[in-house]
Amino acid sequence: MKKLEGYSKFFVGFTAIVFLILWFRLAYIQLYSSALKERAEQYIVEKKIVKPPRGLIYDRYGKILVANEPAYDIMVIPARLEIEDTQFVASLLGLSLEEFKERLKQARQYSKIVASPILTAVHPDRFHKIQTYLSMIPGFTFRKGFIRKYYNNHLAHVVGYMTEVSKEDLEKDSFYMPGDFIGRTGLEHFYELELRGRKGIRYVLVDAFGRERGSYANGKYDVPPEPGKSLHSTIDPDLQSFASSLMEGKRGAIVAIEPATGEVLAFVSSPDFSLDSFWHSNRSSYYRKLLNDPNKPLFNRGVSAAYPPGSTIKPLQTLFALKMGIINHYTSWFCPGAWVRGSLTVKCHGSHFLPTPKEAIQHSCNSFYCEVFYRALSRYSDGHRKALMEWKKYLNEFGFGRKTGVDIRGEKPGLVPDTSYYDRMYGTWWKPTTIISLAIGQGEWLATPIQLAAYVATIANGGWFVQPHFVREIDTFILEWDRIKIDIPQEDLQHVKEGMNKVVERGTARIARIPHIQWAGKTGTAQNPHGEDHSLFVGFAPLDSPRIAVAVMVENGGFGSRWAAPIASFVVEYYLKRKIDSSRLWLLKRVEQPIKYEQ
Repeated sequence: MKKLEGYSKFFVGFTAIVFLILWFRLAYIQLYSSALKERAEQYIVEKKIVKPPRGLIYDRYGKILVANEPAYDIMVIPARLEIEDTQFVASLLGLSLEEFKERLKQARQYSKIVASPILTAVHPDRFHKIQTYLSMIPGFTFRKGFIRKYYNNHLAHVVGYMTEVSKEDLEKDSFYMPGDFIGRTGLEHFYELELRGRKGIRYVLVDAFGRERGSYANGKYDVPPEPGKSLHSTIDPDLQSFASSLMEGKRGAIVAIEPATGEVLAFVSSPDFSLDSFWHSNRSSYYRKLLNDPNKPLFNRGVSAAYPPGSTIKPLQTLFALKMGIINHYTSWFCPGAWVRGSLTVKCHGSHFLPTPKEAIQHSCNSFYCEVFYRALSRYSDGHRKALMEWKKYLNEFGFGRKTGVDIRGEKPGLVPDTSYYDRMYGTWWKPTTIISLAIGQGEWLATPIQLAAYVATIANGGWFVQPHFVREIDTFILEWDRIKIDIPQEDLQHVKEGMNKVVERGTARIARIPHIQWAGKTGTAQNPHGEDHSLFVGFAPLDSPRIAVAVMVENGGFGSRWAAPIASFVVEYYLKRKIDSSRLWLLKRVEQPIKYEQ
């Protein structure tokens, strides 16, 4: 009996031990065996592309202009999609039923088994509300991304906007996937390859509902994303904001450059637009609104709009005439109030008696420059064709008739006409009087504001043409920009600078005088056959050691002294003194007024 009892205890103990082993084994399987757990719950491993943080953009003082904020893309896997109430889901996403169906159709066309975005760049606050519902619907998944955050509201044409990639973008570059964003204009476009970084890869466990259930193999096979490179720009943010305020309610552009380096200090194209709105849920309708706006806010007037430069180029015409030997520093011609050659008459702003080159610049004497140009074109015995080509070559050195190479999308070369151009217009019978309007910056000659700024910076810089640019460094890599020395005798440059100083002190831009600052400039009025003339001004300051060169163009602003010259003077004064003298506040108040344009 005792022996039987012993067997019984042994059996009970053995059974208990086996039970415990099985229990621990089951617990192990449930808690620790990822392979069996995945198989039991039908998990699959999915490859997820990880977007890299886009490169930041800094101002010239090292403060952030453009950063990133977290956002989310809502994705769908069409093969897994199970929607009971389509209208509810569409409303939740902020889409009409038709829009939602169209996006589903596009997703199916892209792939039935690979996730593609149905809604992109969703702000976190909105995303969390949407996620609460969609996470319970099979086929929906999510991807973390970014939206741009802007710390200056006046940089739309400098920074540029971003949009979702198009079909053409996808075909052109395998880097992009549906729902990605790409720079379309400005620095975002020009430096897209540097800013976009390199994508990473995550391998994740996904359940039957498309929900992530953790990392595969503890991230052993993941590839981290490589952040985009940061741009260190040349923009002075306070000057940028101030210059923008001067152009409120006007159409036109301001370009300010540091002459010695070619760095763009401020760049305004007016009207502009809101970069923040390109990340809102209604960005498509906002973009359509901008496209239909008659004032063309998307048009970058600073680099893409070409206007006759008017009298702003008379200092350059003086340098050309001195180079050709047509005049010297003391040459003078009588100005009776017009230049007359046969039946052709070009009116002047008044009778300037016997102006020398300095005085011709000071008073913007049309008669003097028509005579100078006429004699330059008549210089050679074989006719005016060779002289015109020499003139064009000289202008090209200063950046006219070609792209300056500024690092922003959309730059136009303007136009400096040559012999072939006039042959197409007139045949071969044209002569100096046919093209005499070029003498005063009219006719077929067209220039962009960036060209005007680069040209006056070259004069300020002692004859060095420095390629204008917006970016100084990419991460820690310092960029090199072209510096080209133009062959100009320094005494000629000094003579022209003194003439430009007279413009501001006692000439056509007296209204632009700045207390305690000696500076130089030249007004211009560009004829406009479609309405009132355009107001132009170029200048640099201080006179003896220039730190800023500026070009201003105000569409339909009339004489250069009415709008462009005072605006330029305020840009210069603010940059050099960081305030406006109290004696000039009345003028500041006047130029801040909008211009009433006819639509």
